[in-house]
Amino acid sequence: VVQNNSWGKADSAQIISSLNTRKSHPYANSNGEAYSAIMGEGTAANWDAYALALNSFQSSGVIVRAAGNDSTQSEVGGMAEMPLFYDFLDEAWLNVGNLVVNGSDATSATVTRLGNPCGQTAPFCIFADGYGITSSTGSVIGYHTYDGSSMAAPIVSGGIALLAEAF
Repeated sequence: VVQNNSWGKADSAQIISSLNTRKSHPYANSNGEAYSAIMGEGTAANWDAYALALNSFQSSGVIVRAAGNDSTQSEVGGMAEMPLFYDFLDEAWLNVGNLVVNGSDATSATVTRLGNPCGQTAPFCIFADGYGITSSTGSVIGYHTYDGSSMAAPIVSGGIALLAEAF
């Protein structure tokens, strides 16, 4: 029902430059060629096949992707920008950014964004509190406290799963 993702690379400036090149020269490279170039790995055929597999999953589920943790960027990071290259992916794709809420109640609380903004993915991007989350990771044994969009995204994924069960 939901696929949670928190990995990727490439900074937003590189992504937007490549995307603008694609828009001004739409026949220069395929989406896969452009995406392979910015990610620095894989072949055009691999990226195109991956995009088609994600699209197939979207017939019954939502793809949730962490937006990134670099507040100096102007766009989402990692692979959260895939629907900008493969526009058929935006129908059931949700990018999740990180924010922190300070305060004891809604009337006096302040909200601060702690990572990449939604940028061009704003139509399918939200923010959740991913600050001070106790979690495990594949690189560290045991539980530790982490911050970031990779901590916010599973909260949103869990909410989607609960809604899918209820409806």
